[in-house]
Amino acid sequence: MDAPSTVRVARAPVPFTKALYKMLVDEPESIIYDGGSLVIPNPRALELLLSKYFRHSRYASFQRQLNNFGFHRQNGTAGQTTIYRREGAAEGAPVESILNLRHVLRRSSGGKQNAEAGGRAQEPDGTPRPAKRPRAPRRETAAPRAEAENAAVFDASAAAALLQLKSTFAAIPSSA
Repeated sequence: MDAPSTVRVARAPVPFTKALYKMLVDEPESIIYDGGSLVIPNPRALELLLSKYFRHSRYASFQRQLNNFGFHRQNGTAGQTTIYRREGAAEGAPVESILNLRHVLRRSSGGKQNAEAGGRAQEPDGTPRPAKRPRAPRRETAAPRAEAENAAVFDASAAAALLQLKSTFAAIPSSA
């Protein structure tokens, strides 16, 4: 009996990578894929095209998405040719390889050490830091207390005024 063969099923491309691929194919003068790198000759001109392929038209949002997929800007500022390189990308990879990209998982601020410590912060010597004590519940501030005292004073003075009025009306003879 033959050993069962492993069949690898390709996952569907992520929406961002599909839109990026379509833009690379449709707009070769605005964005170029060069074997693992994206070259943007004129970022301002590309920004005008973004709404055609994405739900936004801001270059900063596009750049953030590129960062989420492992592309990082190598050079360039607004208006200049900008190159985004993806770490670990195969040199000479075809443009279709864009469709296989997935979000890059980010580590928390502690990096590898933090991951090894189960996500907890570490002391400089590498020992895990003790968990922080939970915060005490907030105490009532003085403002609500002062409002309650003012209300009580108002209620007492209002009651005294009402009693004064009542006695004044009681002293007036009725004309019935």
